[in-house]
Amino acid sequence: MKKYDELQTKLVLEKAGINDICKCPKCDFQASLPESEKVLLCPQCGYESCRLCGEESHIPLRCEEVEKKTETSARLQIEEAMTHARIRYCPKGCKRGFYKVEGCNRMTCPSCKIFICYVCRKEIPKNVGYKHFCQTPHCQHKNGTCTGCPLYSNAEEDDARASREAGLKAAQELKGDSRIEHAVEKMESILNAEKQQTTS
Repeated sequence: MKKYDELQTKLVLEKAGINDICKCPKCDFQASLPESEKVLLCPQCGYESCRLCGEESHIPLRCEEVEKKTETSARLQIEEAMTHARIRYCPKGCKRGFYKVEGCNRMTCPSCKIFICYVCRKEIPKNVGYKHFCQTPHCQHKNGTCTGCPLYSNAEEDDARASREAGLKAAQELKGDSRIEHAVEKMESILNAEKQQTTS
């Protein structure tokens, strides 16, 4: 009935030639607002909204220059996935988080005392030891024939790569929602540009 009443009210107002009705996005309060007024200050709930896009007032910026709440939420989800990817977690029961600053890629969990590879994030069995890592001296680990993880690598580059991959994966998962498509595409293009810079 509420929807029916709203539709009836809209039709009556259109028939009467009143086209300057604005609706508060928070409480559905409606008021007649002159075309020159770009912001609706709702007398019922006090919320200030843009009459054109319904978002929180953003004057003097235009609507297309402002990131919508749904877009902000999508961007934050991608950024959280990227931040989470920088942290390595123990694959055993303790799930303790850690990260590397320097040294080789064989890490020891502070709780379980098991060995973990910083690159592939898997447990290194004690009987495997350093054989988990590439045994070819001066290997560049780029030709596809190398089967082991590098024993030494730049932690910042490893973290940046893992972060970028997690961001792209999160963006792929968020695709398809038309409300956040712009934000997802923007983040994806930034991450792809960074990826191309590091590979070239």
